[in-house]
Amino acid sequence: MSKKPQIEQLANKISGYFSSVILIIALLTFLGWYLFVDSFEIALIVGISVVVIACPCALGLATPMATLVGIGISAKKGILFKEASFLETMAKADILALDKTGTITQGKPSVVHATMHHTFDPSLLYALVSTSNHPISKGIQAYIHTQYEDIQRATFRRDKKHTSQRHTKRSIKTNIS
Repeated sequence: MSKKPQIEQLANKISGYFSSVILIIALLTFLGWYLFVDSFEIALIVGISVVVIACPCALGLATPMATLVGIGISAKKGILFKEASFLETMAKADILALDKTGTITQGKPSVVHATMHHTFDPSLLYALVSTSNHPISKGIQAYIHTQYEDIQRATFRRDKKHTSQRHTKRSIKTNIS
């Protein structure tokens, strides 16, 4: 996590000022009690009591602890945040917009519905998507496999046919078995 949430930055800034003010008040309290009561022990106890009671530790520790708890709970549920500040941003959100990749839901895109406008050989498409490890290709491959259970994958053979100075063009021949 590279960036702290805004509330944590504010708490750290306030804690810095608050600590300085509390130490000054504790010193003044110690001096006041020492001068009026003329007892070093009582003045020290009262001065330390001011520091202990007014310690900003609760503010300085509670905010990062709440952030860690929120990130931990979300990680257990499979939601990861790149930065801790995104957790604070999500708390202020009214709308959640998702993209079409499916990474929010399963992380595995899948075909829900397909409409074929022209007839084609599904074994060619199956062979093509089977050569790729891309998540969308895997989703298409799974869909074709469920729709055409006894599908035979076409095989591809690469031949060097056309050679020029800059490019070598390859033609793909299909052999359906």
